[in-house]
Amino acid sequence: ADLVFHRWDLEVIAIDLDGCDCPVLESMLFVVAPKVVVLEIAFHIPPPFKFTLECGPGSSDEWLQNYDVRYFNAASGCSLSYAVETLSRFGLNLFRLAQQDAIFVRDDVAQLFERGMSGVRFPVDEFACYQQS
Repeated sequence: ADLVFHRWDLEVIAIDLDGCDCPVLESMLFVVAPKVVVLEIAFHIPPPFKFTLECGPGSSDEWLQNYDVRYFNAASGCSLSYAVETLSRFGLNLFRLAQQDAIFVRDDVAQLFERGMSGVRFPVDEFACYQQS
């Protein structure tokens, strides 16, 4: 028999790790079901390019040795297109970009946004969203 797990509902989750943001969030989404996700993205990688920093055993130590907040690290985080594709599998929809963060809303919340906010329609086009930010 297949095991069925119930995911815990959350209101909001924010992920800003300066590194393995998408893989960490993706793992968490098997356990939690947030209504809103605020995710730092690698804004310098435009749609349609899909990129994520992969993480594994020992990668944290290596990453920490080379990390310096004063310097731009082009190979960290994940691209908007990667995040849109990955989070859609969990029923999360791109809503908008705010500085370096992408904001996603769960399907049931997206319906409320469409009804309550003039001009909001899902799915939001990631290319237009990126160009307008």
